[in-house]
Amino acid sequence: MTERTVLEDMEKELITDRYGIDYEGVFDYDGLIRMIEEWCRNNDYYCELESKKEKVTAEARNISVGYTVYRKFHNKFYSVIIFDVDADDMKDVEHEVDGKMKNLNEGKVSLIFHSYFMTSQKARWETKGYAYFLRGVVDKLIYKIDKPAYRGIVSSDTSKLINEIKGFLNIYSHLSDSEAPKGRLKGGWV
Repeated sequence: MTERTVLEDMEKELITDRYGIDYEGVFDYDGLIRMIEEWCRNNDYYCELESKKEKVTAEARNISVGYTVYRKFHNKFYSVIIFDVDADDMKDVEHEVDGKMKNLNEGKVSLIFHSYFMTSQKARWETKGYAYFLRGVVDKLIYKIDKPAYRGIVSSDTSKLINEIKGFLNIYSHLSDSEAPKGRLKGGWV
């Protein structure tokens, strides 16, 4: 049984819902993708490319990349971060960096994040009706049975990844006098 199959059978608890980063200006698209993959390696996350679409026109390129990254805490506890990187109206430009001309990209970048704390704890409780009822009573009135500390790790890891990406884009905003990347909760269904 693969890790992917195990994740599909687990319960999801939503930690971060539709948090987005928006940026318009000069940036290094390949550098952004490398930075994300390096962050995953350094933080013990397995990075899985879900989808990649690219549309090239005479004026610009539109690229959409979907990632699922996950980390195993224990046999029953996983952190899963799902996000999409969309680059719209991206053009190749040359820009001066530290006195040297460098090939960069210019356009709009949008990222949308979802993160989940996934467990298989409930599966043990929900095999019998009375055990399911008992689990509900214990969770509501006494204490949560699963490990709440892992929820904080999922939340902090998602925030760290978001801040790394904002910092990366912020460096390029200073090079081109663009606005800094904006982070916000996305409204509606994404």
